[in-house]
Formats: sequence, structure tokens, C-alpha cells
Amino acid sequence: MFHWLQPRISKAFASPVELRKNLQRWSARADLCPIPRTEFIAQLGGWRDLLAEYSPTEEWALVCFDHASVLLLERNRPPHAKLIAQSEILLLRPHLPPKSFPERRKREGAEVADEEKDARFLAELEHCRRTQPRHTWCRAAEAAWVRTRHGDDAR
Repeated sequence: MFHWLQPRISKAFASPVELRKNLQRWSARADLCPIPRTEFIAQLGGWRDLLAEYSPTEEWALVCFDHASVLLLERNRPPHAKLIAQSEILLLRPHLPPKSFPERRKREGAEVADEEKDARFLAELEHCRRTQPRHTWCRAAEAAWVRTRHGDDAR
């Protein structure tokens, strides 16, 4: 449909700088895009957060996702403030493995467990479960959380 934009769009998929140029060029205030691929970086022993890399959380807020895409809103727009305050997703990361938050929490150990962050994660999980009851990623994230808290034989 917009074949003349294909070269610019292709560059944006390969470079955070190009994506930002496109968003600024087109005065985009929201970004509905495919869920980024999951990439493990062995040297770092962790997952590459492509969403944060391409859409820094200081500039963009993740407010919704489904099986295929994420919706990000530009933070510095006053009309977005209320929706971001109500709906921002900080800990559920659909582009990372569902067990990434519980595993990170487990690695940090009980002595540094952040109860506020845990409560936030559970609230986001409950929202996902309520609004998208059949979303497999949310179900897998919930299962990973339960296994982390109660062991592999948790039912």
C-alpha cells in the first residue's frame, strides 16, 4: 500500500536511530508495531530488550499488547498522561520470555525482593488475564511466576 515508504520502514526495523527519525519526521505520537523478536545475548547472560532499545521508556510508554503487536504512546503528550497513568505496562514484557521477570526476581534473591515491584507485576498480570483471558504469553508468565514462588510441582 505505501510501497514508496518501504525503504525507510525497512531501515527503521534495523536501527533505533532510523526509527526515531521516522517517528519525528511523521510527528508520530503513538507507535503500533510488531512485537520485537526475542534475542538472547550469551555474553551478557540475559535477554536483549529490543523494545527499550528502540523505544526508550523515558520517551515511550507501553500501554497495550496482544499476540502480534504492542502499542506505545509518546510520554510528553498531555493527552496521553491519563491513559499512561492508568494503563502503562512496566514489567510484563511480551517480547521477552514469559519467565524473564520471575527469573530475574529469583536471581536477585529474597533478601532484595521488591514487594512493590512484585505487586505491580501481579496487577499487570491480572489485567492481562482479565482483558485477554486466552493470551498464551500471559498464561505462561503466570505459570512461571507460580513455579518461581512455589516450585515446579505447583498446581
